[in-house]
Amino acid sequence: MTDKKVPLGPTGRTVQENVRRLRGGMQYKELSERLEAVGRPIASLGLRRIEAGERRVDVDDLVALAVVFGVSPLTLLLPADGTRYASSYLTGIPDRKVSHNTQWLWALGEEPLELPGLGQTNDALREKALYQFKAKPEVEDRSTAVGYVVNDDDKEQEGEMLTLASKLITTQGLDRSRGND
Repeated sequence: MTDKKVPLGPTGRTVQENVRRLRGGMQYKELSERLEAVGRPIASLGLRRIEAGERRVDVDDLVALAVVFGVSPLTLLLPADGTRYASSYLTGIPDRKVSHNTQWLWALGEEPLELPGLGQTNDALREKALYQFKAKPEVEDRSTAVGYVVNDDDKEQEGEMLTLASKLITTQGLDRSRGND
């Protein structure tokens, strides 16, 4: 049995570049401390190795990095731009480069990687609609609005509704202390 390392693929290299770009002038120590604060410690040496392409980023690392950088995980996975005029290799498509806008449209659940008839036919429109249906769930707006009617004498029901509202505020990342101008 051999312990042969699988080389970093094109998406891994994109993550590597994006970590370096998003870190900017932040010291490795500071980034490491921020990651530890969100429950996903990566030592400074590990961060250096990520940027050097010597350490892989697993999905939990990726999400923690996105949280710390204040970006979507897609920002780490995909090219830094969404232009149609630049292209790069994408893991799973080994035979050709894929334009950056196509990569983003695909990852956002808007379009499949390939569309028939230059994307302008009825078949292409059907494929797009099917892809959108399969690629992402229907997503509700972020809200803490809880509509309810409570009898004046039903304190238990009122308490349950306040607990639900409080849970929604917390789980949807809404901060009561900010933005109350």
